[in-house]
Amino acid sequence: MNNRLVGSGAENWSTSLGGAANNSSMRFTTTAPAKAFSSGLTYTWTPNCTAPAATTTTTVDCTTNTYTVTVNVTSIGNAPNVDVSSSIGGVFANDVGIGSYTTAPVAMGTAQTINVVHNSAALCNLSLGSVNSSGSCVSNGTCLSPTLAIPDNGCGSNNRLDAILPITTPGTALGTDVFLQSVELIIAHIANSNVQVRLVSPTGQTRNLILNRFGGALNSNMGNPSSCPTTVLRLIDTGAPLTNTGMSNVTGNWAPEQTLAGFTGDPNGAWRVQVCDNSSFFTGTLNYVKLNFAPCLPPIATTTVVPNQAAGTYTVQVNVSNTGSGATVGLESDLLGLEFASVGTGTTVMGPYSLCSPVSITVKHASNATCDLALPLVNPGTCITNSCLSPTPGDRRQWLRDRQQSLRVHQCNCSRNLVEHRCAPSTPGPDRATHVQR
Repeated sequence: MNNRLVGSGAENWSTSLGGAANNSSMRFTTTAPAKAFSSGLTYTWTPNCTAPAATTTTTVDCTTNTYTVTVNVTSIGNAPNVDVSSSIGGVFANDVGIGSYTTAPVAMGTAQTINVVHNSAALCNLSLGSVNSSGSCVSNGTCLSPTLAIPDNGCGSNNRLDAILPITTPGTALGTDVFLQSVELIIAHIANSNVQVRLVSPTGQTRNLILNRFGGALNSNMGNPSSCPTTVLRLIDTGAPLTNTGMSNVTGNWAPEQTLAGFTGDPNGAWRVQVCDNSSFFTGTLNYVKLNFAPCLPPIATTTVVPNQAAGTYTVQVNVSNTGSGATVGLESDLLGLEFASVGTGTTVMGPYSLCSPVSITVKHASNATCDLALPLVNPGTCITNSCLSPTPGDRRQWLRDRQQSLRVHQCNCSRNLVEHRCAPSTPGPDRATHVQR
């Protein structure tokens, strides 16, 4: 230690003497000779050793329901070496330097204290505190039986349900070669607005998924517990904004409180779905959880048909609102092939196509065909041909017939006059018709 001495002599706090031993004293008195310290003085006592530095990482083995702790020693201070010990198994790394050292497996839910021992000065030992791995291992995408209880009114005290999902993916870098596409949940709870859900990655990153949404005491369940696993609440970055409107058996696609794209690092390992209840009395259970990973994210697009009856053709406006995990997309139809090799977000016009020919359009991912988006078949709903019904030389006749609320158009280039014959359904009896002679 740094030694200072304020004794009974003329010295005071601002003129303290160097101490000769670790038991040197500092006098504090206002009686003569006064030994009160002056305002603004700072004294710092520094140990005569430098402590090691280290961090811990917990790894869960859901096969054996055990966990291990890896201690990453990044500095040994001024020690010649260190020991790394656990309160359960004792020293598991003896006389070591910088590096990573792992405990023996310990039953999940059993706490242990980890210490890094400075081997020349106990004053500089490093305690890493209590380490534990509580939670319940669950299979990804499996209806839970029994279901897992959510502790009542536990959010404030961090008393929560931890569902641990061991995940293995072919990729090793989120956002690069693998993507967390969506999270599917079924939670049975009497009051949806009491529920908070968070997701923790194997690297310790936490994202809020749902925080007190979908109404109050009379609005229960996210997903439908009676139809597991088919009726789920799906959290996906492109979903609808979460709402506070009261809803029960909530299904469909919803955007999480924080994006799934915010997760980075290696996705392989133990993910944790943390569910807590923030009010007393009403309780619930976690019935189902599934994390969906993919090598890419598909684009998002919609279509609008624009007919040109005079020409007997139509075009399709393709509105790309998201290019997925690629920078651009390609646009391809089964009638004309690849029409655009690289477009971004916005509206692109494809075609023209014959009004008598439906078209299939594919929005192609920039680099991975697995994530191509096949849009629903586009059917213009009208068909124009150049055939006439009982044509008369020199006449031009157009027949528009509407049955079952669907327009069918027959356009004929046969005469100088236009007869428009528009029919509407009539029940009972034949169609009623309106004729316009031009």
